[in-house]
Amino acid sequence: MAPLSLNSNNERIEITILRNLIFNEEFTRKALPFVNEIYFTKREEKILFQEINTFVEKYKNLPTKETLLIELGYRKDINDEEVKSVKNYYLH
Repeated sequence: MAPLSLNSNNERIEITILRNLIFNEEFTRKALPFVNEIYFTKREEKILFQEINTFVEKYKNLPTKETLLIELGYRKDINDEEVKSVKNYYLH
């Protein structure tokens, strides 16, 4: 699957979706049921989406950057470099 195009901020649409899933509750409530991890081509994006989706399903609330970082730290399927990459690129 080819990556989606850039949005008006020259940001890949996948990044825009992830940012909105974290910071925009209205967007999250409307879009999350229709977003699937296969839409994300980069491993770090898939991991972050999985954590957002799991958190929202479990707590019915948006995760904070801090809670996402805590949850990422519990995962055994990612290494420290991937956690750092998610933190620096997606959660800044």
